[in-house]
Amino acid sequence: LYDEDLLTKSGEILHVEWRAVPLYDRDGTLVENLCSGIDVTELRKKQAALAKSELRMKAVEELAQIGYWEIDKINKKVFWSEGDYKILELDPEETVPSADLFLSLVHPDDRDDAEKSMQHSIEQHVDWIATYRLCIGGKVKYVADWAHHFYNDDGTVSFTTGLMKDITEEVINKQNQEQLLQEKDALLRELNHRTKNNMQVISGMLNLRAGMENDLRVSEVFLEIDRKIQSMALAHEKLYKSADLSHVDFREYFKELVTLLKESYDTEKRGITIVTEIDNIGGLIDIAVPCGLILNELITNSLKYAFAPGKGGVIRIVLRKETSGIIVMTVSDTGAGMEAVPDDDKLDSLGIRTIHALGRRQLRGEVEWDVSRGVTCTIRFRDDIYSKRI
Repeated sequence: LYDEDLLTKSGEILHVEWRAVPLYDRDGTLVENLCSGIDVTELRKKQAALAKSELRMKAVEELAQIGYWEIDKINKKVFWSEGDYKILELDPEETVPSADLFLSLVHPDDRDDAEKSMQHSIEQHVDWIATYRLCIGGKVKYVADWAHHFYNDDGTVSFTTGLMKDITEEVINKQNQEQLLQEKDALLRELNHRTKNNMQVISGMLNLRAGMENDLRVSEVFLEIDRKIQSMALAHEKLYKSADLSHVDFREYFKELVTLLKESYDTEKRGITIVTEIDNIGGLIDIAVPCGLILNELITNSLKYAFAPGKGGVIRIVLRKETSGIIVMTVSDTGAGMEAVPDDDKLDSLGIRTIHALGRRQLRGEVEWDVSRGVTCTIRFRDDIYSKRI
């Protein structure tokens, strides 16, 4: 039996498989050979294509770290591809594949769940998808498994095919990333916590210095600076207490800031009411701090200058986010008002200069005033002027 390539007149190569039968005479002497040839060209092509396909499959298994497996219930056979043996770290020459052998390699804590989920997929006639651990040579591997079932007419499984993928590297990388994020989260919270504490120390020193001053004007300057620092410290406190270390909840931040100012200026005894209408908006610390400083300045100005002694009034704070992404912050009062709209070229008030600088430079927004009835200051800015850095 041997193969031979023959060249036809048309230039085509035929693969021929020859079979020879020797003929002997009565003395045992070879007389002749009877030969027959079969054209196996198409068979060889199919065999070559199959070999190429197997090589491709092997390459895919190696690159993707997957293995193909079969369970033939009818013939009671189990097949594992080279990829499976590689994942399981077994020698195909010395191993007889079986379901029991495989289950013995599944982590004891995952074995019951894997078997139950497989049985559930069979009963529900759905594909099986599972992720579990393997214990191999004293170490743990993570694998993802997919399976499809073929059924007999009576509903029992006749054949199951599946793919198993080694996801150990992906799982470990994810665990490492989660650990790094947790550590980063803890460090950032500690940083904001310490920043807040440091600011409170400065605030306490300013407050103490203000109480030692005999000149009320100088004392008030110290207290104003103190309130600004408290405003920034509060923003950092909200940040380290929030679930999202990038954003400050404006509703909570503004309400607590208002509470601090109400206590400082004894609004209840003066008959002054502060009303807040704040949407559920979150903003980066880069936006929250200037907003808090502006709010502090506007409310302070209203409490100091808008209401005559013995006459109460209302201060209204409104924060809205428009569908266009523009945030609108409005602070208004029902007090005495101003003679004219503040002019940038003729500003003597440090407070209003501060509002303009923060609103136009840091928030890159627009600052508008209305003094027709009391004083209303409206600041419009976008919520995407700064990028998230963590």
